[in-house]
Amino acid sequence: MPCTAVGLKTEDGKSILARTMDFSGNYEATLIVVPRLFPQPLTQETVEKLPYSYVGMGVVAFNSPNMLDGLNEHGLAGVNNYYNGLAVYNKKAEPGKTPVTGYMALSYALSTCKSLDEVEDAFKNKITLVESSSPVLKVDPPLHFMFTDKSGEAVVIEPDQDGVKIYRNSVGVLTNPPAYSWHETNLRHFLGISRYTPQAGEIGDKMIEPLGGGGLGLPGDFSSVSRFIRMAYMRKLAFPAKSEDDGVTLAMHLLDSVNVIKGTVAKSPDSPLHYTFYKSAMCAESGRYFFSHYNDRRLSVATLGRFDLDAEKLVTIPWSKGQDVRDLNA
Repeated sequence: MPCTAVGLKTEDGKSILARTMDFSGNYEATLIVVPRLFPQPLTQETVEKLPYSYVGMGVVAFNSPNMLDGLNEHGLAGVNNYYNGLAVYNKKAEPGKTPVTGYMALSYALSTCKSLDEVEDAFKNKITLVESSSPVLKVDPPLHFMFTDKSGEAVVIEPDQDGVKIYRNSVGVLTNPPAYSWHETNLRHFLGISRYTPQAGEIGDKMIEPLGGGGLGLPGDFSSVSRFIRMAYMRKLAFPAKSEDDGVTLAMHLLDSVNVIKGTVAKSPDSPLHYTFYKSAMCAESGRYFFSHYNDRRLSVATLGRFDLDAEKLVTIPWSKGQDVRDLNA
């Protein structure tokens, strides 16, 4: 599942978290608003009413939200990406800690934390990620996470063999394995990438003129390593966004650089095709959640504060089924 996430800060102080969701099917994903104190199953045996509301994309199974990303009422935003081959969950909770399944960890953080400091404290001191099969996927999904808040900082959290790793002061990008620390080290190989066309140079007795184009050396494939490099440098080289709307537009353009088209990526000839079935962008300050999906490139938006955050039921908003086109002759 080749997903990519990126965090941005606009010139007027808005914090944006955006992501592609790439999978071999949409699993009936829908926009979900989870009200305050809505019962959520932290494990198959434990259901709790948690204090904060949030909006995001996910799947409802047995009247429970199984979230892929989301933004809460305090401006905390988060995503989960596959961390296959590396994610490790405990068999049971550590003493004094609350057991939370890996696939419910995002919901737990959005429902209980206001800031990145509180997220870090939760993963360090309050919860243990425990093994459990997802009611949607029918397997225990191996996940890692990225969170942002109104500070604009992006924090990466990875449950590894030797414990939960928390990376503060990150480069603001998350893809898939290897571990985040490996990706950050790998950036050292690409420090010479520039927006400028390379200069002419003499080789032997011949002056060689460049063929043009900036970004020389950026990898273009869809591996997690290449997507991490590409997104990190696109984020670095792009002109800063001035406002929230500019930031969302920039985020969607950045995500286009890692967008997976149907037919271009598959694990094997017999496996399902992976593709980017939706892209989202969340603004911490406004509480607005933007998204577009594979069959409709036009942005839709929902504002968390406009819903009844003390409702007793989940709110689900299905996607449109086809491309929404603005007819200029209508």
